[in-house]
Amino acid sequence: MPSTSSPLSMSTILLALVLCSLLPISIATRAVPRDTDGGLITLSSAAQTVSQRGGAANFLVSRVGGITGANSVLYRTADDTALAGVDYAAASGTLTWAAGDAADKTISVKLVPSSVGTGERAFRLTLSGAALGDVPDAVVTIQSEYVEPVTLLGFDWSTWSLTLPVDQYRRTEPSAKAWTIQPKDLLAGFADDFFSVSTALNDDSVPEVVFVTPANGAVTSPGSSDGSDHTRSELREMWVGGDSKGDWTSAVGGTLRGACRILSVAPSTTEATFAQIHGQDFAFVLVDYRTTKQSIEIAVYAANAAGQSKKSTTVKKGVQLGDLIEYELSFVGSNVTVLVTGAAPLSVQVDESWVGAPVYFKAGAYHAAPNKGNAEGDETIVAYRELVVSH
Repeated sequence: MPSTSSPLSMSTILLALVLCSLLPISIATRAVPRDTDGGLITLSSAAQTVSQRGGAANFLVSRVGGITGANSVLYRTADDTALAGVDYAAASGTLTWAAGDAADKTISVKLVPSSVGTGERAFRLTLSGAALGDVPDAVVTIQSEYVEPVTLLGFDWSTWSLTLPVDQYRRTEPSAKAWTIQPKDLLAGFADDFFSVSTALNDDSVPEVVFVTPANGAVTSPGSSDGSDHTRSELREMWVGGDSKGDWTSAVGGTLRGACRILSVAPSTTEATFAQIHGQDFAFVLVDYRTTKQSIEIAVYAANAAGQSKKSTTVKKGVQLGDLIEYELSFVGSNVTVLVTGAAPLSVQVDESWVGAPVYFKAGAYHAAPNKGNAEGDETIVAYRELVVSH
């Protein structure tokens, strides 16, 4: 059958096809990062496990798919079974990349090694505010490293707190505030590089509580002209029969009986303080080991006030590093008495400003020089095998 199409109709069709070929064609496609944009931001891993005493959990953050443009991303931690301020320090902020910057960046979340309890706890880190890659968040599992509580003759941890030469994030710079461990944590079996129990430091394998304090480290009053700039790994008495701070007076009286060994004295000083009676505001009585004299001395401050001098008296001579020191230190009425095995008792009548003033015992390793400018590695170490308080 002959075609009914006219020459005009065919020309129209051909013209339409030509015109269509000249028009742009748009096809919907998925946006793919190119080298002309800021790329995608991603974490390197979706999970990690860290030690409770590891110091920090570190996250590597990368950008992929493009570096020509600038980019930035927000990050924030969130609790799971781990709690901010108890197990780790909450963190949030912004990471930025300039155009052309392909370097990975690190987010560091500080861990708090003072957490009480055993088992594992977790928190999460999440990225937001940018085009994200395959790993936009991560879960961190914190593993506990607490030891079982150790029972030693003559140690009642319920009546002591502990001060360490690091802050709660284990920083040791002079601006760091010394970390205080409460009695409940000691009862739970707290152990640390600066406070531990060992049987390996003496020939008889006798368990000893080892106090280690570096010459440089955190102090109780960083930056204060009135506070102490001395490091210490030291117990502070918390007497349950005392006032709200656990202190007592000479009307009640108290005796500290200890058996310890001075294992090391930092070269930046010539003495190590291993026992004290301390006032609420000022130092009172120090019991020291002096390396140059190889002696034990007692130092008593003149009055319960600022800027007072102290008078030192030798209690025993011929004491070597590592020798066992058995002593009693007491304060009753207006008299401080110290008795060291192998030496005659020494009694000192104190200024009346100390009589009736709230005081408390301290024991451990107290560094006698300021915490700045000392050689790296200098430390004082004292090992106690018995410590008993009576009132």
